[in-house]
Amino acid sequence: MHSSYFVLIPKDNAKDSLEARETAIQTLENEQFFNNDGGYFSCGKADWGVVGGRWTGILANLDVEINDNEAKNYRSTYLNEGYEEDAMILSQEILDILATDNPAMDFNPETKKFDLETGKTYNYLDTEVFDAEAPDEFTVKDLIENKKDYLGKYWIVVIDYHN
Repeated sequence: MHSSYFVLIPKDNAKDSLEARETAIQTLENEQFFNNDGGYFSCGKADWGVVGGRWTGILANLDVEINDNEAKNYRSTYLNEGYEEDAMILSQEILDILATDNPAMDFNPETKKFDLETGKTYNYLDTEVFDAEAPDEFTVKDLIENKKDYLGKYWIVVIDYHN
């Protein structure tokens, strides 16, 4: 099962999005997030992960197509370092995007596309966030409640992981 996850990197620890994305993955690897022993995560939470992946573009509220490489707005879900918008300086706009209810979608194997599932919604309020500096783990809801400590001071990086 794939899940979304967010990593916070202090703004001063990365000069641009690429460095923030690289730092996020390296930090998770160092903390044994990806199935090893030791570190903050001890036995690990995942067996695989990439920056962005199925959640590429969400921080910028981009409409991208991850299933059709012929599409103009296609993005691969397998790039280790993701795309430019998969790491951004944390802002109120990003928190608003993560807190907004969106129509739920299910993958339809017949059409090989994601289809709206009527009546259900999702947001990212319960998605876990890792503060690499602390280190500490909490939810987006907690991040919103403590935003004064983070807004404009941290990169937020979206991770797609499999467990």
